[in-house]
Amino acid sequence: MFSPSPASFSEFSAEALARLLSGLVPPKVPTQQRHPSSNPRESLRKELDQCQNCWRSRGSGKSLMKCAGCRIEKYCSKQCQENAWPSHRVKCKLNRRLQEMPSDVVDTSKALRLFTSKHRPIITQTVARAFGLRSDPTRCLRDVLVIFLSDRRNIDSSVIVRREMSFYATDAQILPVEQLGQQASEVKAQVQRVNQEMRQMGHVGAVFVLLLCGERQITNVSPVGFGEEIMTDELFNERCRIDWKTDLFKHMNEGIVL
Repeated sequence: MFSPSPASFSEFSAEALARLLSGLVPPKVPTQQRHPSSNPRESLRKELDQCQNCWRSRGSGKSLMKCAGCRIEKYCSKQCQENAWPSHRVKCKLNRRLQEMPSDVVDTSKALRLFTSKHRPIITQTVARAFGLRSDPTRCLRDVLVIFLSDRRNIDSSVIVRREMSFYATDAQILPVEQLGQQASEVKAQVQRVNQEMRQMGHVGAVFVLLLCGERQITNVSPVGFGEEIMTDELFNERCRIDWKTDLFKHMNEGIVL
């Protein structure tokens, strides 16, 4: 097992660091039961399960349907899917290509998407606390949040792992886009495109969150949009930035769903 010191992290790209951190063996899943601190109704998670065109949420009672092509992106109507197609076309093609890969890659990618969905509320809160967007909303164009994960679905074959416990967070860092290694140019283009779309819809922007599973070499990209609430919501207060990483790890590693 290799455990690099925090001081050495800046020497590596995000991809290289993910491979290094994959040597950290996560603890066994402690229980098959829902965490007592989880919200049984998962209200916040459903609120953040949104149409990828108009951003209406499932929490409002609106049903969402998956893209007929990739079966990943969700929309509230056929009209929204058609409107989103010009920007979704490339991603849809990549998603379909992923589904043609070996079954273990497809299964891990699906598990990572479900894990991300379960923890979307704490990821959103982490972005609000960590980025200082109130003082610099443009930071979302330069930096991304990278969460390094280790797969713990197969540590104990006798345990059926809940979706929110499938991965274990070993580190999280705010990194310049340029430090993403081979993914840098592609992510930078996505950052610029999504932020332009957000501004056109009247929002301020979107922070990109990358969830990297080093040993599986799989990444899930999850943009977090934000609007004028950065000036009023206490989550964006500079005083709330303390211990954002501790709170993130507690929710992810203990399986707390909001």
